[in-house]
Amino acid sequence: MRIFYSLGRLVYRYRWFVLLVWGALLVSGAFFAPNLSDRLKGGGFEGANSDAEKVQEIMAEEFDASPSTITVVFEGD
Repeated sequence: MRIFYSLGRLVYRYRWFVLLVWGALLVSGAFFAPNLSDRLKGGGFEGANSDAEKVQEIMAEEFDASPSTITVVFEGD
């Protein structure tokens, strides 16, 4: 807890500098935000030949499961 006390004192001591930095981050974020929609795309982290993609295809063929279905598999003794 001492670290948070020290951090709080540091932020309070330099509060105007902290506010200035946050303001600069806010302005720069507002400046660059319109350009992000061209660079950000949906689709997740999976590759076309990944194991997850192969299992998803098998699940769709064998069990008629949709891609949004979560399947949990248990194995007993």
